[in-house]
Amino acid sequence: MLLYHGTTATILNNILQEGIKPRGDRPSLWPDLPSRPDCAYMTDGYGFYFAVAVQEYDKKVVFEIDTDRLNQRLLLPDEDFVVQLAMNVLGSQRWAEFTTDAKKDFGREIKENLEKYVVTYGELDGEKAPGLLMNDDGSPRQFDEAEMATVIEETGMSSWEASVKVVATCAYKGTIPPSAITRYCVFDQQKRILLAALSYNRAPGLSPDCLQRNEHARNLTKWFFGDRKKLPRYIPSNLISSLNNPELAAYLRNPNWVKESAWRMGVDVVSVATR
Repeated sequence: MLLYHGTTATILNNILQEGIKPRGDRPSLWPDLPSRPDCAYMTDGYGFYFAVAVQEYDKKVVFEIDTDRLNQRLLLPDEDFVVQLAMNVLGSQRWAEFTTDAKKDFGREIKENLEKYVVTYGELDGEKAPGLLMNDDGSPRQFDEAEMATVIEETGMSSWEASVKVVATCAYKGTIPPSAITRYCVFDQQKRILLAALSYNRAPGLSPDCLQRNEHARNLTKWFFGDRKKLPRYIPSNLISSLNNPELAAYLRNPNWVKESAWRMGVDVVSVATR
């Protein structure tokens, strides 16, 4: 599977030499939902969203990663996805009974033991739906390594793959090695304002409108890497209304999609030699 990681282009050469490292002691971009400090994160569609979210620099880079070149035992589901599934199983009424500290402890327990939970994606009432294997008392069940292997064999999908399928993100415990990087795309958001607007959509999630948003993000990634000719036509109206530049807002309401799709200025894709 090909997944993506977005960041600022200022660290492009460091990543090509040393790999994509977990944030470690650096502060999270999302302090209310901080990532695990020992994990690097990947997505099948939101690489450019996460790159644009780093607002200090104009040039962004998104790396394409071949998961077959990674240690499969270190691939994990996104912890926010697992927490949300556990909350869904508990139900809104029971979750409302939790104190603020209890909710924090609940999320912390899952995040710190992410390797031990099993996320599934399969038939539920005749439809495909994500799930989390639970104990009889309603708490998330923890599995040892042997049990985990059996469950994956029976379901045909690992937890990290289910995470990508539903919320388009997953985690990798440790540094993603340079040898797993197949291509990277650098783009200058100041030269391509429309691309920045398309990239700065909303973050992935579990709400009903996320499925369409995930597909837009995946198609945008394909365009950036030259695997698709047409840009996806989706710019959030709330983003346009928040702009202080009336001329720019007017263009984003009705851009020249044909011209923008054919125009590759400010976008460079580079293949990385296999090591």
